[in-house]
Amino acid sequence: MLTMTINQEAVAELVELVATAVVAKLQADCTALTRPGREVLTEKLLLPTDEAAAACSISARLLWDLTAPRGPIHSVRAGSRVLYPISELRRWIEAETKSSVAASTK
Repeated sequence: MLTMTINQEAVAELVELVATAVVAKLQADCTALTRPGREVLTEKLLLPTDEAAAACSISARLLWDLTAPRGPIHSVRAGSRVLYPISELRRWIEAETKSSVAASTK
């Protein structure tokens, strides 16, 4: 006959890990924006000027100065609106971080 010993601490740790993973998944599912008949959106792809500036912790005026053709950040026009792709903002932040790190090591 085979006997098995159950380590209560190990079981408790495993239950806690599984519960944490389930809660994280549920939170992600709940924060996703759903629209009937459309795919699930988890984040915006384009931000208006005020939101883009706030996301970068800069003023809307500075963002305007940094927008192409005056600066390195590319935007998208939709009618009269100027929108900023999140990928472009991330690219600019990464480039600025690399250039400031390089300048500080010289």
